[in-house]
Amino acid sequence: MEKEKIYDRQLRLWGVKAQNRMMKSNNLILNGINITIIDNNIVDEEDIENIFFLNEHDMKEYMSVPIFKELKSINQLINIKSFIGHINLDTNNIIIEKELMYKDNEIIQEEKIINDCSYDICDYITNYTCVCISCEDYPLYKLTKINEICHEKNIGFFANMCHGKYAFLFSDFGKHIIEESYYKIKNDDNKKGNDNSIEVQYCTLSHFLKVPFSNLDKKTNDIIYYVFALILYEQDKKMNKQNKQIDEQEFLNFYNKLANKTNTQNPTELCKTYKINFSPSCSIMGGVTSQEIRKFISRQHESIPNFCVFDMNQNIVCTSMIK
Repeated sequence: MEKEKIYDRQLRLWGVKAQNRMMKSNNLILNGINITIIDNNIVDEEDIENIFFLNEHDMKEYMSVPIFKELKSINQLINIKSFIGHINLDTNNIIIEKELMYKDNEIIQEEKIINDCSYDICDYITNYTCVCISCEDYPLYKLTKINEICHEKNIGFFANMCHGKYAFLFSDFGKHIIEESYYKIKNDDNKKGNDNSIEVQYCTLSHFLKVPFSNLDKKTNDIIYYVFALILYEQDKKMNKQNKQIDEQEFLNFYNKLANKTNTQNPTELCKTYKINFSPSCSIMGGVTSQEIRKFISRQHESIPNFCVFDMNQNIVCTSMIK
């Protein structure tokens, strides 16, 4: 009864069945869901400008610390775990250096682990309902192994990135079944015995990266082509976290080899703002990502296609089911 009072708004919004499903999940701080954070980045000025939870006092601190503290203060009932660590994509391991502890509602304590704990990625992520990875730290093309594991086990996979006024999200729901329609049937008696489920099959990341431009719908927004080409360009040049710039003319030449249409947009701004965080873009794509994670968990709403791009110049989020 106490939990029903606490989550009254959520229960009214998407129902008991979906709420129970969400509360059993492990990767999003949405009204009772558990979340695990693994990050070893150090806060800098750009982070403070673009991340809502950070301020000047957090400068040169591990980013996990202030974010963990703020998230924990939002809802004490949520089981949040936070680790200072990273993913080793060469060995397919997750390395945990320290675990963060929250006590007395304010104090953050770091529990040092004598020897770095290394976990096999497959074994580790199996415990989760969905996984979300920032492509700022791990280029999308390097995440194929993790995605294959998620796809095989039907774990939701989300990877997003911001490039100035542009941001993208790749998602793989595996074999996704939508159990309830967004607009619920008013008459419960009529609903009984009716199967309103819809099955949607998503492609793996490795397949996504091999899809030719000719397979995209002709009505696809130009910015989808450019951002998709940028992802393929990173793969072609084997770029990583340390690469912060791209050559505009080289990218344009690469794009022209892929494209099967003449686009009206110019990639100059996309190239110049490569890997630059911009608060509005981060916020918009962060909101889209959270919404899609909730849809995956609740299985209650029809999800967007597997690739979406935010373009601030057009003030739209463009989508495309690339498969």
